[in-house]
Amino acid sequence: MVVLERREISQDAREESQIAQAKRLGQAPASLTYAHLGPGEEPILWIADTLAWAYGAGGNWRQRARELVEHVKDVDRCLP
Repeated sequence: MVVLERREISQDAREESQIAQAKRLGQAPASLTYAHLGPGEEPILWIADTLAWAYGAGGNWRQRARELVEHVKDVDRCLP
């Protein structure tokens, strides 16, 4: 199960189309399920926002965030 954060209707529709295409092309399992949910409906969505805040705050907070996402390559290129 993949949980995607609910955004604008057009973006949600685009993501649904991309998932359907990936399933058709065999790039994602046919059994893949997903849901668009709001942060209030799925606490796991808070993690990305929390890490982005900590990184943006700089200093010790940035170092803590970096340690949590050290497996992400070139984190400094991903965030301003």
